Amino acid sequence: MPLAGMTREEVHGRIYANGNTVLMKTEKWMRGEQKMRSYIMSVVCVALLLTVPLVTGAEEDKIDITVGGGLVISPGYNDVLKDAYSHSSVSGGWGWLDMQLGVRFNATPNLSFCPSLDLLLNFVSGSDTYANTIILPSIAVRYMFQKAPSIYLTGEVNYGLPNTGGDRIDADAGGVGFGGAIGYALDTSMNFELGYVNIPVEIGTRDEDFGGVRLKVGASF
Repeated sequence: MPLAGMTREEVHGRIYANGNTVLMKTEKWMRGEQKMRSYIMSVVCVALLLTVPLVTGAEEDKIDITVGGGLVISPGYNDVLKDAYSHSSVSGGWGWLDMQLGVRFNATPNLSFCPSLDLLLNFVSGSDTYANTIILPSIAVRYMFQKAPSIYLTGEVNYGLPNTGGDRIDADAGGVGFGGAIGYALDTSMNFELGYVNIPVEIGTRDEDFGGVRLKVGASF
């Protein structure tokens, strides 16, 4: 539509509309760039995790590959989901399905370190149907009170990389989180944990916690 013959108000309105369009496209592009960086970081974390034993040349009996699975009950995530769908109905916002892969370094018979990578997954269904995920690289320290079977304590620091599949929640990484748990090792290859994990995220200008109480079952080999 040519500018000739338009009033000053119409010209200003068109400039304003075009400016908003450019801003929206720029914001969308930046969100896409952030998500791409998140995926790249997760791939790098996996690659580092799997090559650590080769790079360090550590003794075989001091390294274990660990896998785990569990549930994270997250009131903070549930509240955000309810706010986003305040005028409609969705289900599935109770928390996350947690899947973990790690490498455990046994520094002593009682003390070990474990860099790991978790994938947290939640399916939302109702007026919208999609999946939200969090890539969660972390490093944990575990202290065993005695040789298994034994109770142990573990603490971790993490950095959550959220990705929302819907349009109503725009979540970004909120910084370094933490976690802690008490566990029980049945033997050298099977354990159970109950604890809490903090996963900071940014929802617009708000800081939220997408973590919560975590129940996990783990195995090593």
